[in-house]
Amino acid sequence: MLALKLGLPPLPSIAAASVIAGAVGLLVGLPCLRLKGEYVALFTFAVHLAVPPLIQQTKELGSGGTMGLFGVPPINLFGIVLTSQNKVAWYYLTLVTAAVCVHFIYFVVLRSRSGRAFVALRDSEHFARSLGVDEFKYKLLAFVMSAAITGFAGALYAHYTTVVTPKILGNEFFLLVMVMLAMGGIGRFPGAVMGAVIVTILNELLRSTGTFRLLILGLLVVLTLLLLPNGIVSLRAQITRLSTWFRRARAKSG
Repeated sequence: MLALKLGLPPLPSIAAASVIAGAVGLLVGLPCLRLKGEYVALFTFAVHLAVPPLIQQTKELGSGGTMGLFGVPPINLFGIVLTSQNKVAWYYLTLVTAAVCVHFIYFVVLRSRSGRAFVALRDSEHFARSLGVDEFKYKLLAFVMSAAITGFAGALYAHYTTVVTPKILGNEFFLLVMVMLAMGGIGRFPGAVMGAVIVTILNELLRSTGTFRLLILGLLVVLTLLLLPNGIVSLRAQITRLSTWFRRARAKSG
């Protein structure tokens, strides 16, 4: 909307989108994190369902309504105009962007004081609170940061497709993201990255199955959670544990 309606150049509009998404994440997180457990998931899912109708009813404000926004300008980077046809350039741009985001999350966020608080809250909320970790503050910070990064990625995607409609918020994409997290490992770095790579490749390989694609992915998620409750990211630890068990069993039998 900033690029189309106000003529803001693509790069500043992408940066602004990240800030705005972070602010929206803050507004959603404030009431959401007053809840516990599955109610948090229900609340965020309700927000997800409410956004498309909100976009459709605010056409006068520049959202495009049901038809969405068309003609989002391409990115001009160092004199190179990145249109959707220039897929090689877009591939390297998104690869570098993803690498920078992962580097930021791991080396800047997770290894900081805030990152240690995130890990403590993930492993034991009660113990973390007993050490003085402000649960609401750090969960809200995680909410805002994840929303800002998602907003950045969404704006980049908008300049790639040049078209943004409410369909992008459909349940299929939402379910794919959940599958990525579940398969990779929720709260386990780099579980989300591994899940995204694996599910994206599987999703492309299973396109020929049509409507059974999501069913197959769902079965794979169930199997993963049964065999690897912490996701694929814990596979190495499981193999190490099994090899240790076999060595001890052989030592006892010998």
